[in-house]
Amino acid sequence: MQDLISEVRGLLRHEPIERRVRAKLGADTIVDSTRALLLWEPRRVCPSYAVPAEDIEGELPPAATSNGHVDGVLHPGIPFEVHTAGGESVTVAGRTGAGFRLADEDLAGYVELDFQAFDWYEEDEPVIGHPRDPFHRVDVLRSSRPIRIEVDGEVIAETTDGRLLFETQLPTRFYLPREDVVADLELGDKQTACPYKGRATHWSVGEHRNIAWSYAPIPLLVAGLLLWAPLVGADPLPHRPGPAARLAWLLAVMPAMGLVGARLLTGGVAYSSYPSLADQRTAAGVMWGAGSLLMAAATVAIVFTAVLREEARQRRREAAR
Repeated sequence: MQDLISEVRGLLRHEPIERRVRAKLGADTIVDSTRALLLWEPRRVCPSYAVPAEDIEGELPPAATSNGHVDGVLHPGIPFEVHTAGGESVTVAGRTGAGFRLADEDLAGYVELDFQAFDWYEEDEPVIGHPRDPFHRVDVLRSSRPIRIEVDGEVIAETTDGRLLFETQLPTRFYLPREDVVADLELGDKQTACPYKGRATHWSVGEHRNIAWSYAPIPLLVAGLLLWAPLVGADPLPHRPGPAARLAWLLAVMPAMGLVGARLLTGGVAYSSYPSLADQRTAAGVMWGAGSLLMAAATVAIVFTAVLREEARQRRREAAR
């Protein structure tokens, strides 16, 4: 099967998709199409979007076609301007060479587009990295088999609680719990994006730059929403806690918020989703400043609600006499 896939990779391939595809440049919609194709130029591993020219906003004047050549398989890091099929480059929305008209009868009227030149959406969901390949599969399996990672003969991580990621035509990747990494990790200077797994933050060990990466945990915003729901009694929670229970929950949460803020401010990286320590400390300041105000406001609101509720009860008791 791998041999067959390798043979096909040398051909110009395309596959229709039924999803609405849009490309934006800032607030402007440049592409809006329900007739998009996934297109692989010869030797390209990842597809590009191709859409009918009439689904692209504005004129498409010719642009100088690059003569760049790269040997071997073309991974996503190879620029769009390196083409392995015949055709003509065009300018899209003022971006020179962001489109490519292929000299192929089956693709007449279609324009291949540079993914990196725009922000992309399938239906209303953003797409990052590159278009998703319908023939590509990603599986993550828990594994108890021993995993040992060494750098220059020194153990930097060891676990029996890893996650093995199996991805089509790629080597197995090993993901280890953070607590099983014994080396001092430093935030790297590289970030990458995968349409299947999200945005990755890279890490360095000593002189070895960007040798590991991790994907962000549940965003703090989502965690915050889950945290605040019991306090405000937001629908559709079936049982809204009383004021006493909500005040107790709030008092329990406040030390935890303080610990998170302190962890972020101390300089140790607590969350891989922050691209730099400066951003991390800024987030800590916002968390402490805005968080303290919100906590104070929530406390006042809970107490005020309790007082109003007790007054209403008193009025009902007096009316019942």
